[in-house]
Amino acid sequence: DEAPQGWRLRPSGRFAHTKEYVLSIAARHGGYKLISYEEIVPRLENGWHPTGGEIDPEADGGLMNWQARELGQRTDTLKARVDDLGLKAGAVYGVGAGGDFDTINEALGVLSERRPAYAPGGFMTELRLLSGFVMAEQVLVAGINLGWITITGEDAEHFIDRAYLTQQFGIRIPAFGVTDGGFLPTLNCLFTMMQTGAAADRCGVMAGNTGGARVGSGAGVRNAGADGANCYAAGYISMSNSIFTGAGGNGLNCGGSTRASALGADLSDAGIAGVRADYGAAVQVSSADLSGAGTSGVDCRYGANVNCDSADCRVGGSDSSSDIQVLYGGTVAARNATGGTSQA
Repeated sequence: DEAPQGWRLRPSGRFAHTKEYVLSIAARHGGYKLISYEEIVPRLENGWHPTGGEIDPEADGGLMNWQARELGQRTDTLKARVDDLGLKAGAVYGVGAGGDFDTINEALGVLSERRPAYAPGGFMTELRLLSGFVMAEQVLVAGINLGWITITGEDAEHFIDRAYLTQQFGIRIPAFGVTDGGFLPTLNCLFTMMQTGAAADRCGVMAGNTGGARVGSGAGVRNAGADGANCYAAGYISMSNSIFTGAGGNGLNCGGSTRASALGADLSDAGIAGVRADYGAAVQVSSADLSGAGTSGVDCRYGANVNCDSADCRVGGSDSSSDIQVLYGGTVAARNATGGTSQA
């Protein structure tokens, strides 16, 4: 029925002939007779056996319908790919030896290609740093929002190998940096920066050029070589009740119309100031610990605004003029704050 004339042209452009047609032509033009006949598959047609008829996956048959079959398989492949790209709420991936990914950057590279699905109440995918994980990399985000990813850790603290902080990003060389309107993964893990490699400009978290960052309660970066957290050029950092102690520079450094909310944060024992704000920055450090800094608990200047209500701003064991310094048009609200003041 498929070849009433004994032959037909296949969709592939090749001719196909029936057994009877071949025998009649052979007898008519050469006097040939059939000696033996065996049904075989002489070749494949686009990967399918040229058997014709209905599609029969078990027998790999159905050449006449191979276009539809191939299209169906490609559609299934694409659907599987799209399903794989779709994340589910509450997904957790391990980072470190024996985990799903070896590094944070590897994990972010894969997850950033995927599409977070809507979930009532919010969507969050967790990157869990496995026990013993040491961060030997920089996480640098520009122009994309990774705020739907949160980084947690199995250990009470994870270490950052400072020797691997080598790339200038914006105005510093941060462990975690964001710029150009991007948003860092939420940090819900406490890090301690190791004293390896150079210290200059090595800060913990940096946000600039309208980029944003969020650091959870009890999370942060201790012992940064430079600033614990740095915010510049309209960047934004939310870091209430976070920990950025022992910074070589400032615990929190904000300038250039930036905003930072560090209520109750521990920014103590900074090498320079607990918090420095200048050039129109707006900083909220109410109830924060800014004590033990090298020069001042609060250094506010050049039109910046700092609210250090109920914060501990003492450099030493008693009040001094170095505790809260207000210079060149800065404004400080220091109700119930601990520490002396100096205005100029």
